[in-house]
Amino acid sequence: MRIARKKILVATLILISAIYIGTCPTSATEYKNNNLSKITKPKEVVKTSTQEYYILLAINQINAGQYKEAIASANQAIKLNPKNNGGYYARGLAKFKMQDFKGALADYDKSILLDPKDPTVYLNRSGVKIQNKDYKGAISDLNKAIELSPQPDAEIYIARATLKYTLKDYNGALADYNKITKLVPDVEENYLFKAQIENEIKDYNNALKDLDKAIELNSQDYSAYNMRSGAKILLNDYKGALDDLNKSITINPNQEANVYITRGSIQLELNNNKAALDNFNKVIKTQPDYIDAYRGRVSAEYNLQEYKKAISDYSKIIELVPNDINAYSCRGISYMFIKKYKNSIDDFTKVMAIEPNNKNIYYLRGSAYFYSKNYKSAVADFEKHLILNPTDGDIYGQLGAAKGLLKDYKGSLEAFNKAIELNPNDVKGYISRGFIKEQSEDYKGALEDYSKALTIEPNNKSAKDSVKSMQKKLTQK
Repeated sequence: MRIARKKILVATLILISAIYIGTCPTSATEYKNNNLSKITKPKEVVKTSTQEYYILLAINQINAGQYKEAIASANQAIKLNPKNNGGYYARGLAKFKMQDFKGALADYDKSILLDPKDPTVYLNRSGVKIQNKDYKGAISDLNKAIELSPQPDAEIYIARATLKYTLKDYNGALADYNKITKLVPDVEENYLFKAQIENEIKDYNNALKDLDKAIELNSQDYSAYNMRSGAKILLNDYKGALDDLNKSITINPNQEANVYITRGSIQLELNNNKAALDNFNKVIKTQPDYIDAYRGRVSAEYNLQEYKKAISDYSKIIELVPNDINAYSCRGISYMFIKKYKNSIDDFTKVMAIEPNNKNIYYLRGSAYFYSKNYKSAVADFEKHLILNPTDGDIYGQLGAAKGLLKDYKGSLEAFNKAIELNPNDVKGYISRGFIKEQSEDYKGALEDYSKALTIEPNNKSAKDSVKSMQKKLTQK
C-alpha cells in the first residue's frame, strides 16, 4: 500500500497561480518592491508619473476585486506608454482573475517582449499556461524565472517540481526537491512531497529517510505516519508499518476507511486474524457496502476456518459485484470445507459460465465431484484441466485416483505414470500407483513402487506397511 500525498501535489498545482498572482506583485521589475499593503483605496495612490499612477491604480483595483476597473486603468497606462511592459502585466493580472486566460496570455507575451528579463512576468505566465494545461510551456517559463531571479526561490522550484511530477518526470521533480530541501530544510511538507516522488521511482529506502525527517519536524502529523507505513510495507517491514498506523490512528481515530482496511491487511500478513477482523468490522459497521472491508474480513474468517461466516461474506461480495470470479471460487472452496459439495459445484459452474477458459476451475469442480463420489464427472473435469495445464503433475495423480475408483486400472496407471514422469520424487504417486498395481494383482510391480516411495521417504508409514504386505503376498505366492 502506498498512502499518497497526491492531493497536496494537485492542490499545489492549482494554487501555483495564487502563489505568484493572488498576492498581486506590482508586476514589472521597476514596480516589484512597492509596498502594496499601504495602498487600500485608489485615492491613496501617490501620483508619480501618470503612467506609473495608472499601473499602481490597476494593481490596487485587482487587490480590491475590481477587475474591469483594473483593465480600464491598465489600458490608460498602455495608451500613455505602449512600450512599457508594466501596463500589459497589470492588465494580464486582471484578465487572469476574470479567467480570460487567452487575453492574459497575450498580455504577458507582450510584457515579456518589451522586457524579457523580468522573472515576475514569467512566473505569472506559467500560471496561465497551467490553466491551459500547457505544462511543458509552464515549466519553460519557470526555468526562465529561476534563471533570472537574483536569489534561489524555493516556491518556484516547488511549482516546477509539481509540474514535472504531473508529467511523470519523477527524476526531474526529485532533483528540484533536493534543491528545495537544501533551501528550506525545516519544512515538513517538502519531505513528504520528496518521499512521494521517491515512492514513484521505487526508491523506498530514501523515501523512508525523508518520512523520518518529516515526522521529526512534526510528530503529530498522522498522515506522515500513514505514508511511512506505506513505505515500510513496500520494504516488507510489516511490524514497523503496523506500529506507524497504530500511531496515526492514536493521533486521529476518525480517519478514512482505507486506513483501517490497510491496518487490517497488515495484521492478516502478520497472521493476527482476530485483530484484523476488528478493523474490517469497524469499517463495515459505518459503511455496510464497502467491498474491500468484506474482502479483508472474509480472508480473516477463512484463515480462522470460520467457513460459514466466510460463505456469508462471499455472498455479500457477489451481491455487490455479481460477476466476481474470485468470490464464487472461494465460496465454492468454503462450501467444500463444510462438505456442501453441491453448492461448491454450483459456484464453480458459475465461474465457468463467466470465464470458460479459467485454468483452475475445472480442477476445483473436479475435486468437488471427487469428494461427492461422482468419479466419472471428476475424471471429465480433471481431463479438461489438463488440456489447459498439461504439466500439472498433481492433477494427474488425482485423475489416476478417480480412474482407479472407477476400476479403470489401465487409465489410472497411465495417469500415475505421467504424474511420476513430471515429478520423479512424488512419494504419493508411487504409493498410489503401487496400490493400482496391487489391485491388478501385479504384486511385484506394486512392491517396486512401494519400495521406491520408501527410498525417497524412509519414515513413511504407509510405504513401510505396503512393502511388508507385498513381501508377504509374494512369499505366499
